[in-house]
Amino acid sequence: NENPNAKVRGNGNKGQYYSTRSKEIQGIVVHTAEGGKKAVNIAKYLSTTPRTASAHVVIDDNEIVELVPDDFTAFHCRGSNSKSLGLEIAYFAAKWGEDPVYEEAVIALSASWCAQKAEMYNIPMERVTIDEWNAGKKGFISHAECDPGRRTTTSVASSRLLPSRRLASAIAAKPCSRTLQS
Repeated sequence: NENPNAKVRGNGNKGQYYSTRSKEIQGIVVHTAEGGKKAVNIAKYLSTTPRTASAHVVIDDNEIVELVPDDFTAFHCRGSNSKSLGLEIAYFAAKWGEDPVYEEAVIALSASWCAQKAEMYNIPMERVTIDEWNAGKKGFISHAECDPGRRTTTSVASSRLLPSRRLASAIAAKPCSRTLQS
């Protein structure tokens, strides 16, 4: 699942990640990619940028692009990389509500991926607060909530537009043995 388009980085890998994981997967950090609506374009950016940035997956309304294997540490959320999977939704946080057809499709596809990972890693279908996350509680959290120090006031506020409850409800509707709380 290594991205074949990535150049070899200083750590010897094709991309910005560690080929190991130092902690158990605690949950999924949900991001908006802030780079458009095509997962493949976000993946190409992540595979070639000199920035220390990566994710496990990028999802748009039609495609799931896997970038980094789950047992590798992607560089997507400072302080939480080693204990989480990074999901990049191909969209802009401030645009939620502007394209309902696209948004419902990307939520449905993201929910499908999340439900699969939740089942694999025993992640409860629950959105957690930053205090709960830092205390080790398993669940789902947004990047802006998890790493607010690297976000501007505007991007933190607009990231709250991410329809977490709709995503959570969509995840809960997928075949999975756990119940959802948001």
